[in-house]
Amino acid sequence: MTSPCELETDGLTLTLGEVAYLLCRTVQRDGEEVSGMEEVSIGEFARRSRLSVKALRLYDELGVLIPARVDRDSGYRYYDDAQLETARLVAMLRQLEFPLASIKELLARDPTDAAERIDRKSVV
Repeated sequence: MTSPCELETDGLTLTLGEVAYLLCRTVQRDGEEVSGMEEVSIGEFARRSRLSVKALRLYDELGVLIPARVDRDSGYRYYDDAQLETARLVAMLRQLEFPLASIKELLARDPTDAAERIDRKSVV
């Protein structure tokens, strides 16, 4: 018999923390399961990226930097560690006074083309 904080599956008993960890480690993207993602909360991602939680929420609303997953029940945002590079690029472009609409457009472009456009903007 398991406690309310455990889950038993095929003779294997997992604690609630282990279940939550495993659920966060297997994520659905475009119908495919992706395992092994380093998924972090919005607060932790804010610390790692040096962006504020408020800025991350705004970037999500505007489609600039969309979280890897949003919890359906709580609305809480989770980011993949692989998104840190993009977050830091967004922060750098904001320091160069790029508008968010331009940043969104640049992020959708081929990296070489985006770099050329950034170079042209910073020269002007």
